[in-house]
Amino acid sequence: MSILSVSSFLQPLNGFGNAKPANDAAETQSINTSNPAFVLDLSTKAQEIIAANNGGVSDMDRTMPLEMRVKEQSEAVQNKMTRLLLSRNIDFSKDLDFEIDSSGKVRVKGEVANKEAIEKVLNEDSSFSGELKKLLSDASDLATQKIKEKYKIALKALEEDDDKDKEKKKLELQNKYIQMVQNVGKISENFSLSNGTLSIASLDFAASVSL
Repeated sequence: MSILSVSSFLQPLNGFGNAKPANDAAETQSINTSNPAFVLDLSTKAQEIIAANNGGVSDMDRTMPLEMRVKEQSEAVQNKMTRLLLSRNIDFSKDLDFEIDSSGKVRVKGEVANKEAIEKVLNEDSSFSGELKKLLSDASDLATQKIKEKYKIALKALEEDDDKDKEKKKLELQNKYIQMVQNVGKISENFSLSNGTLSIASLDFAASVSL
């Protein structure tokens, strides 16, 4: 789950800047050039080693727009999840609500048939667990991004308004924005499966809110 400070919530008030500081670029260059594989060999094999040390994320994955990446991850996790359940003859035609608990395990919310069997099959596959957690983290970032976009549009409309209570309304909007982002954090590890279709709570929430 992404951890966001209040100051990051209010970034839109400071010009919505996303520029990377010059020292960050220098630091990245330093890290790359200190890698023996980078210094000694720029072959395909060396690049694979560097990618493995970075969690196996390819250059294409890093440059892919977040929304597209989340879409592809969601499809992959959904397919893998349903295959795992089918492999144990577990019926998932009914709605199932899940969460990641404090120990990092997938838990079924509420009392449902085969609850322990469902949790067991999903938790014993470390590959699936890793993909799921990465998806939920990226989905949380995307949900926050969507809410930020709505906030920027609402803020711009207020800036162009001649309402005498404009400053008061801007403060109210700011507080609502902060609350919405905090809510995303609270539900970022919740998801559901409905007749084989995966839904992520943070994205559903971001799509439903208005600012």
